[in-house]
Formats: sequence, C-alpha cells, structure tokens
Amino acid sequence: MGLLAGALFFLSLFALTLGPVPIGLGKVLRLLAEAFPGLGRRLPWPYDALAAKIVFELRLPRVLLSVLAGMALALAGLIFQGVFRNPMADPYVLGTSAGAALGAAAAYALGAGHGFLGLGWATVAALAGAVLATAFAFTLARLGKGFSLFVLLLNGLALSFLLSSALALLMIFRRHESQYVMAWLMGGLSSSRWPQVFLVLPCLVVGFIFVLGRARELNALLLGEERAHHLGLAPRRLQWELALAASLLVTAAVSTSGIIGFVGLVVPHGARLLCGPDHRTLIPLSTLAGGIFLLLADTVARTVLAPLEIPVGIVTALVGAPAFIYLLRRTGFRSR
Repeated sequence: MGLLAGALFFLSLFALTLGPVPIGLGKVLRLLAEAFPGLGRRLPWPYDALAAKIVFELRLPRVLLSVLAGMALALAGLIFQGVFRNPMADPYVLGTSAGAALGAAAAYALGAGHGFLGLGWATVAALAGAVLATAFAFTLARLGKGFSLFVLLLNGLALSFLLSSALALLMIFRRHESQYVMAWLMGGLSSSRWPQVFLVLPCLVVGFIFVLGRARELNALLLGEERAHHLGLAPRRLQWELALAASLLVTAAVSTSGIIGFVGLVVPHGARLLCGPDHRTLIPLSTLAGGIFLLLADTVARTVLAPLEIPVGIVTALVGAPAFIYLLRRTGFRSR
C-alpha cells in the first residue's frame, strides 16, 4: 500500500506536466508551493500566471477527479463482488449508470447550461437520474417479504434495460444532441472542474470510512449468510447497507465522469492477487489501485493522440478486457 500511495503521488505530479502546453516538473512543484497561503510571496522565483492558470484550472482538477472517480469505482466494484459473492459483479449492476445516462441525455436534449453550484446541467441531471434509479431499485427489492439481494439484482438489470431503451428513444428524437450523449456514454474527464471534485470527494471519504469499518463483516459474508448469522451478524441488513454505500460511490463517479467500464471489475481482481481476500487490506489496496488505473488511462487518453482526445472509457476497455481475461485464467476461475 505504501508503494501504491507513493506511485499515485508521483504519477499525479507527472500527469500535471503533460498536455498541449508542456510544463516542467520543477515549475509544477513551484506552482504547488506558491499555492500555500502566505508562502507564495516569499518565494524567490517569478510568478507564471499562464502556467498557474493551466495547472490549477485545467489539469489539477482533472487529475484529482480521475483519481477520485477511479477510487470510487474500484471500491464500489469490490463491495458489489463481496455482497453478491459474484466475481462478475461490477459497479453498474443496479441500473445506476443507465439512470445517470438518461438524465444526462435529457439535459443535453433540453440544452445543457451552467447548472447548479458550478456543476453543468448534464452533471446535475445525471446525478438526479442515478439517485432516482438506485432508489427505485432498492424500493422494489424491499417490497414484499424483506430485502432480497437476488431480487435487487434482477430489479437492477430490468431497470437498466428499461432506461437504456428510453435513452435510445430519446436519441432518435434528438439526433443533433446524440453526439454529446455518445461522448458522455464513453466516459470522459475533459470537462473536469473543481465543483466535480468537491462532489466526488466527500462521497468517497464517507463511503471508504464506512466500508473499511465493515471489513470484518464483509469477510464473514463471504462464508455465506447462515455462517455470518451464526457469528452474530445481521447479514440482510449488512448487505443492504453495503450495497447502498456502493451505489453512493457509483452515483458520484458516474455523474461527473460518465460511464467508465472495467475499473470496478478488473482492479478488485488484481488487488486480490496482491493481498488475498481479506477485506481489511483489500479495501485500501483496491481503492489506491483504482485511482492509479484511471489516472493512467486518462493521461493516455488526453496525450497519446494530442490534440485529439480519446474517451477514457475506450482506453479502460482496451486495457481492462485483456487484463480481465488474463486474471480469469491466472486465478483459474471456472463456472460451476
């Protein structure tokens, strides 16, 4: 974990130097030093206003958002895989991404503007759509005789198909905006700004602290509901709480960065190869690895064909799909 934390820090600094306007690492460090209150005026070197504007208004929010979104998606994927006891579970199993996509598409169709509290209307609408879709899936699952994970999963799948159909219908009637919707569906961080960072950060902190505090209980869930109950746990309540925390993480990440695949599917599997199945170490390790994975993917997406920018979802799919196949073969996973 120490190596991953150090790698994340230095990769973030390196990412700040890359872009259409190259900025040396020394200048980036000077600009970061100048950002400390009261310190900037005492430093001997001249202030570079253009470089500061590029770093603090364009690159730093994007680097931070890519790290935070990657952490949130990896942690959510790990939670869902543990709760459903299914290695194929990913962060989008409950229809959260479909709700966010429909909300963003509706905002583009109506003409996305500045939005609320510095967030674009597409982000606000995606956030609302993700929250409503997730809440609807949980409400349906709780109808009848208690909470059922199986019913929750089926509701999420059915809701995803329903909302995806509504999205396709909306794109047919609003073809002029379909290019913006498609770009959002492929994932992207080009519109990253500080309000998006401040939206994801508290959700990630709260979700991480909550899930880390439930690491032992999550280990017990892997033994099965009956054994977890014999250990003094309330498995149904714990599953509901963990699934809700994971949905909060997915909602924050998807509403600010679009739908980015394979982060929540590949990273937890890779982390298990490094530290084993104990969630007390797997949770922080997966979180750090998720931030590194998406940071590297976004850096490649915005630099490899510059000035053309590739949607980051394409990069994660090109890297994640072969990596996932390799991990499945490495771990010897077989359907039973």
